Amino acid sequence: MVPIPRFPEVHILLAINRPPTVRKILQLAGTWGVSSIHFFVSRNSRREYLTSPVWNSIEIESELLEGMEQGKNIFLPKIHFDFKNRLETILQEKFKKVDFTFRFVLDRRGTTLPQIIEEKKSDLNFEMPSRTPQVFVAIGPESGFVRNEIDLWKRFDFKELNLSSQVLRTETAVAFLLARLEEKNLFLKA
Repeated sequence: MVPIPRFPEVHILLAINRPPTVRKILQLAGTWGVSSIHFFVSRNSRREYLTSPVWNSIEIESELLEGMEQGKNIFLPKIHFDFKNRLETILQEKFKKVDFTFRFVLDRRGTTLPQIIEEKKSDLNFEMPSRTPQVFVAIGPESGFVRNEIDLWKRFDFKELNLSSQVLRTETAVAFLLARLEEKNLFLKA
């Protein structure tokens, strides 16, 4: 029996957050079976968080494994860091490696996941892939992204995704997101 990875395959681009928040997100990623998390510094990221031991590879693996045990997941998420390059450079590198089916940026002013997916499916030039959809999600710090960062995401064809009418903590937003992405019928061909 061959283990089957998660459907859809999820990659997260996560701005630096408070260390306790990062720990919770790592556990969620391990539980759910997220493919990768790429940490970066956004305009509102607090650089003093980079001195935390949470960035130690042993700490990261411990949090991921704890989540994997909880979710009975056997796929270890890949973790990447880029605390020096500009966001544009990070995105260009990502897009060289993976052809993402869907690109989202979490933003309270955005639209819902079903609306975004249905809109994309209705585009005559779009064809739902026969393979597992690749989802790329950008998540900001607690205070969110500044407007020019949102504009950058839009230039790279990210759709603004709103998960709730409430203001959510980052780790809660990640949990909401992963729960919504489990709705496989969203990704089936029309």
